[in-house]
Amino acid sequence: AVVSTQSTGIQSRAGTAQQLVLFFGCRHENQDFLFMREWQEIPNLTLFTAFSRDQKDKVYVQDRIREQGVLVWRLVSEGAVFCVAGNSKNMPFQVKDALMAVVQKHGNLSPETSSNFIDKLIKAKLYQNETW
Repeated sequence: AVVSTQSTGIQSRAGTAQQLVLFFGCRHENQDFLFMREWQEIPNLTLFTAFSRDQKDKVYVQDRIREQGVLVWRLVSEGAVFCVAGNSKNMPFQVKDALMAVVQKHGNLSPETSSNFIDKLIKAKLYQNETW
């Protein structure tokens, strides 16, 4: 059920003309990347992955967001759908912090204006957390 729910939001958006950005994180690519083929076939999906246990230094979704700050800012400021998938324990808060940092840095916005910007994305369903 979790896998089905996790897939539904991303796949249901595949029919839209909007640009989709997905930051997907799990421990192991070979064990956890269940929708790799399906997601790679979505033409308007930009996919970034973070598999924390596949290398010596752990890599998390929030690291990928910061690495892709210029792209993330451009896309979210142009109305792209921003989807995050992965562990729900701490990751959603850490991702929101990373997005806040990106919005502040690349959007040249104050902390308060950045927070308001992200709240608007959430209300417009342009920022989605699909976590378990």
